[in-house]
Amino acid sequence: MGGLIVPGIHMMREALMTKTSDIAKAAEHSTPSLAGVLANNTVGASRAARSSLWRGWRTARREVIEQSTGVKPKLFITGGDAGMITGTMRSRGEIVPDLVLQGLAVIATQSN
Repeated sequence: MGGLIVPGIHMMREALMTKTSDIAKAAEHSTPSLAGVLANNTVGASRAARSSLWRGWRTARREVIEQSTGVKPKLFITGGDAGMITGTMRSRGEIVPDLVLQGLAVIATQSN
């Protein structure tokens, strides 16, 4: 058994807005996006990228796990953005708010 840790939607947004030169200023002056695949402003492009990254990451990891183990993996999601993340996915994962604490409890009982 194992897992992956990836940044949530808010963390990705914060990294873009604070670690990318002048993006915050550009976002202040963005106008609404046109419907379609590509955004026509900073805010729309940032939102589309975060959503696409999550879908792509999940799909790629699931395929690798299935190919290497022959088993379809279960997806458990935790953290403050869990609800938003599962809302963007075609196949839902299970939200487990205290997943880290459950893992620590398992480790604690194994070391006794």
